[in-house]
Amino acid sequence: MAGFPKSFRIFAYGNGRKRAAVIVNNNKIDAVAVQQVSDEDASLIEFSCKGLKFYGASLYFAIDQDMGRDIGKVEEIRKLTRGKGLIISIDSNSRSKLWHDTQTNQRGKNLGEFVITSDLFLMNEDTGIPTFETIRGRSWIDLTLCNNILAQKLRGWTCGENESCSDHNLIRFDIETGTTGCNTVDFSWKRYHIKTEDGEIREQTGLELACRIWMCE
Repeated sequence: MAGFPKSFRIFAYGNGRKRAAVIVNNNKIDAVAVQQVSDEDASLIEFSCKGLKFYGASLYFAIDQDMGRDIGKVEEIRKLTRGKGLIISIDSNSRSKLWHDTQTNQRGKNLGEFVITSDLFLMNEDTGIPTFETIRGRSWIDLTLCNNILAQKLRGWTCGENESCSDHNLIRFDIETGTTGCNTVDFSWKRYHIKTEDGEIREQTGLELACRIWMCE
């Protein structure tokens, strides 16, 4: 993984080209890799910081591979982390109005059906800013799934407010664990959420990127 300081902890696996990784730039955060489900296109990490524990996964869905294979990996991660907080950040290479894109393709339809029937939440806000943008076009292909343990703690999702040095726009959110006497810890991840509107099935809740974890003293 080029371009990152040696002081950062980089989690990337497999012998081929790495298309998914997790990078931790804060020493206050403990991070342990779960290698049994990690490869070139997937990194699953267990995070712990001042009493807050959860799992985070970074996934890449190759556009030339069967969506069923990638959905199977999400299901494997979901079962492995059952009962714990979970965020899954995905470059899905799929388009759907479910996550506020302007169109729905077959890949987006398949993935959307899985999200609706699973116990995961799609946390993206409709900001009007695409998550992916080049001179050839724009789309909303980046999304983050979250289980109900963390969905209620996520706040302040934004996209594209800061330069990302990438064709994927920077996404930010907060994980809130308290309201007073809190410190902030910077941490990389995404968050999205969905609503009910015009027949679209979305879930109202109450995800490369930066997040702030609010930690109480």
